[in-house]
Amino acid sequence: MTNPTDVRPFVATGNTLTIAATGSSAATSLGTVRAGNPEMPATCRVVNGGTGLAFIKFGISTDTAALTADTSVPVPAGNTEVFWVPAGSTHIVSIVAAAGTATLYATLGQGI
Repeated sequence: MTNPTDVRPFVATGNTLTIAATGSSAATSLGTVRAGNPEMPATCRVVNGGTGLAFIKFGISTDTAALTADTSVPVPAGNTEVFWVPAGSTHIVSIVAAAGTATLYATLGQGI
């Protein structure tokens, strides 16, 4: 049995989503995750290809992201982060700080 806390390289199990993040919170469907190792948690590799500081979180279609007092996580411009996707999450929710914009690329997978 694989230990779900083992460090494994990231492997994509879904298509890459392109998200045009703006100053308004928006939820984007994660789509259907392709089969991976059922003993490993789902992860999502997020690349911020824009110039603005983006904040993201995972949840459902009615969730919103916020710049303060929220569980949204910042992804600086030009950075790549890998996140564990909580069970039951169906959407990635994003917002961009100030007047910036960001093109986010989100790829579902497993590993880091």
